[in-house]
Amino acid sequence: MVLKTKTIDITPTWVGLLPYMIAVLEDGNHEAKQTIKENFERMAIAADLAVELTKSDDKQTKLEVEE
Repeated sequence: MVLKTKTIDITPTWVGLLPYMIAVLEDGNHEAKQTIKENFERMAIAADLAVELTKSDDKQTKLEVEE
C-alpha cells in the first residue's frame, strides 16, 4: 500500500475571520481587542496597497470627463 501526501491550504481569509474579530471587539478582553485592532490596521494597509497596484491601470481608478 502506497500512501500519498496531500497538502491542504488552511490559510484563513479575512472574510472568514471577520465575524470572529467583530465578536472579540464586542466581548473580548483588552488584550484581545488590541490584537484585533492591530489586525484591522494591517488589513487596511494591505487594502491600500492593493488599491495602489490597481492605479497602474488608469481605467480602474480614474474617470475621464470632457471640459
